[in-house]
Amino acid sequence: MSAIKMHLDADLQDLQTTRPSERGAATRRHLLAVATEQFLAHGYACTSLSDLIRAAGLTKGAFYHHFPSKEALAVEVVRVRQAEEAAAVVQAAVGYDRAVDQLRAAVQTASDLKDQDQGEATSMQRLCAELAADSELAPQIAKICDTWIDSAADLVARAQLQGDIRADVDARQAAEMLVATFLGAEQQCMMTARHEDFRGEFRARVTRCLDLLLEVLKPAS
Repeated sequence: MSAIKMHLDADLQDLQTTRPSERGAATRRHLLAVATEQFLAHGYACTSLSDLIRAAGLTKGAFYHHFPSKEALAVEVVRVRQAEEAAAVVQAAVGYDRAVDQLRAAVQTASDLKDQDQGEATSMQRLCAELAADSELAPQIAKICDTWIDSAADLVARAQLQGDIRADVDARQAAEMLVATFLGAEQQCMMTARHEDFRGEFRARVTRCLDLLLEVLKPAS
């Protein structure tokens, strides 16, 4: 959780030093950082609105100025984290010309992001599962997760145009398989790998799965 605490410290400094016109944005960032720490540490159900307000050092009115509910804040926590990870993945992929190489770079970077803090990644996965279990929040979480499938589908479609993936393959279905494989490999490693072996095992497993999928999907010679 050290990265989150660094964000909290920086946000508190922003609150103390920024002009009033900028303080609203700083307060929102601070609230998101606090909520991320609380939700990942205690889970969604076990974190009350009062817990969040107290941890953030805000009034209830200040909270409602930025978010209409605890539910809305939790969904935004997930959305922001996914957006940050997606930006890192896109940045890593742009250095390659061929779509299949961009896929490899994207998967490698995504696995590296999970490696940086296995405990935090696991907690975020559990938070998503908690929110997805709520029938009203599930569509919002699904929409956030669909962005990964959309991005993968775009890469698969470009790989088809470049002749590296069969043209008869449904790009969307292939993307769903790629994302499901990544998530499945992560879950499997969390259950079977020792903490000190997680990084190497996860990267190796994801690489093997991607290699196999791309081999199956490539055009016949």
